[in-house]
Amino acid sequence: MVYEQEQIKEIAEEVKCFMLESRLAEDFIKHISGNHNKGRPVPKIEEFVDNGCLRYELICFLSYRLSIMKDTEQKDRGSLLVEDLEMISDRTQRIERNEMEQTAWEVADLLKDVDYFKFAEYMKCMDDPSDPVRRLYMDLKIPEKRAALADYLLKFTDTAYTEKIRKVAAKLKDMDRDREASLTAGKKETHHRR
Repeated sequence: MVYEQEQIKEIAEEVKCFMLESRLAEDFIKHISGNHNKGRPVPKIEEFVDNGCLRYELICFLSYRLSIMKDTEQKDRGSLLVEDLEMISDRTQRIERNEMEQTAWEVADLLKDVDYFKFAEYMKCMDDPSDPVRRLYMDLKIPEKRAALADYLLKFTDTAYTEKIRKVAAKLKDMDRDREASLTAGKKETHHRR
């Protein structure tokens, strides 16, 4: 699964370039315009890559167009792009997650249980289940947002999820402590070099 929004942007840019070079952009816009309500703007390629249902439409379109293309380097490149698109929400691709990725899933599950409205703030219409988790992951990388989420979860310690909430909130706060410790160690090392 792809967690970093920067990777989403890179894949979107590659898809856009591929469509322009393969002269598929116009057909794709016509195809999408026919599938969406008249009068609504066509989403940007990045929105297609970032959203589960839209991504599925993009994969179907590209897969069909690649299936009728002659075997060329361009077709191979397109096939690799389809694999990249499929990998975005493929949770089976890598079973082991790093601590931040695992915590994002835990926070998402907790928010679903204790305040689905808060979880919905990370959702967009037609999302794949992994899309809001990726957005949560991006927030967890920002110390202020991570601390705010920990504090928010701690408001629900009088529920059936008390132990789980305390455990996850502690993880979130430990990430800040670990970060501060590594920053302090880095400053000391720089000071000793002088």
